[in-house]
Amino acid sequence: MPAPNPIRSTGTLLAARPDGHSWDAIAPNGWPLIAHLPGKSSPAHTCSVGDRVILEFTAYDFSMARIAGPAPTQGSI
Repeated sequence: MPAPNPIRSTGTLLAARPDGHSWDAIAPNGWPLIAHLPGKSSPAHTCSVGDRVILEFTAYDFSMARIAGPAPTQGSI
């Protein structure tokens, strides 16, 4: 069951991990983490290196995050 109030932030994907379902990513503050696609999403072809994404964290572990979707582009409303 997902956390009721996840902590949200943006991040940048750096490299796909060998399992095809998770990524090495970096948070805006420079913190490295592992980001994973939710549930039974299609493999990593939905994301590519350099993509900015919205990340959801739990309050217990900031080293892993779920990819919630693409981050808004700069200048969009």
